[in-house]
Amino acid sequence: MAKELLNYVDRKSPVHSLSGATKLILFILYSTAAMLTYDTRVLVGLFMLSIAAFIISKIKIQEVSFILIFILAFLLLNNIAIYLFDDV
Repeated sequence: MAKELLNYVDRKSPVHSLSGATKLILFILYSTAAMLTYDTRVLVGLFMLSIAAFIISKIKIQEVSFILIFILAFLLLNNIAIYLFDDV
């Protein structure tokens, strides 16, 4: 299973045709924008941009479902920890 997670699948899409440096720079800019803002409109815009990039890249949900479930589990764990350790 780990082999499948780390494989690069060559596809004909605009996202796959970008260089690695371009993808890294865009990821850093995207992450910085998401971490520095509390404005819901900006976050919703970034979310829509992510969905659009996901669709354009022609990635199937089944290919990344394990990673998405893993991320959601940590988000749930983080929210539970915030609730338990809240001072209020």
